[in-house]
Amino acid sequence: MWLPLWMTGHTHEGLAWTDHLHEDDLSERGRARWLVARAGFNRVAADLFATAERAMRLAERVDDASLAAEAAIFASAAALRLEDFDGSVALLARAEAHMKECLDVERDVWAAVHVPIGCEDGALLRGDRSAVARHWRAAAATAQELGSGFSVAAVLAECAQAARGEGRLDDAAVMLAVAGELAPQRDGHRPRAHLAGVAAAVAANLGDVASAQWWEGVAGSDAALVDTDELGERFRELVRRADTVSGRDADTVSGRD
Repeated sequence: MWLPLWMTGHTHEGLAWTDHLHEDDLSERGRARWLVARAGFNRVAADLFATAERAMRLAERVDDASLAAEAAIFASAAALRLEDFDGSVALLARAEAHMKECLDVERDVWAAVHVPIGCEDGALLRGDRSAVARHWRAAAATAQELGSGFSVAAVLAECAQAARGEGRLDDAAVMLAVAGELAPQRDGHRPRAHLAGVAAAVAANLGDVASAQWWEGVAGSDAALVDTDELGERFRELVRRADTVSGRDADTVSGRD
């Protein structure tokens, strides 16, 4: 249950839940899974790194490629936060090797998508914008290939956020519109609220105050209750508005010049 709890922001409840389990009562595989959950809920970088690395080594010992990949991804993220860039890259390479191994026997969408996302995080911290875009495209393509609509929507939302930061508001709007079509309408992950938050920022950059306020209202409420047709039309309007702005013009509109 750790992944849905983590994705919906219930980290405190999740960590408390893992406290009810006693490490000594678990098998090695169970302990590795427990440690992965603990890592997922941990917000202290040093503790996260130690927990995730231990989980990875245990998962490797019991030959569980899926668990090892998850643990290595968390350890890599913690290494980034600790500014150990070389260590993060090495852990991601390890995660990728495990991910490719487990994809041969099962569809581990989360690991497959989060390996390139981890690469993107490192590229972002290094300021390598071209690499950021390349890794996001790889993540989206992987999610699409594995048939995960939620993952594609989440990745496209992050792509849109990155494009907005670069002043490419037309690209950002198109990505959001596509993500809006793919995002599940009713689930616990609240992908629509995240999309609405990015859309509000794009609308604000375009100078459309009324639209930005509408999107902020959606982001701050239960976005799943918003009529699907209305949401789709709002996304299309955002695309039409942004389509009048080229990549270069977008810098001026967003105040970056």
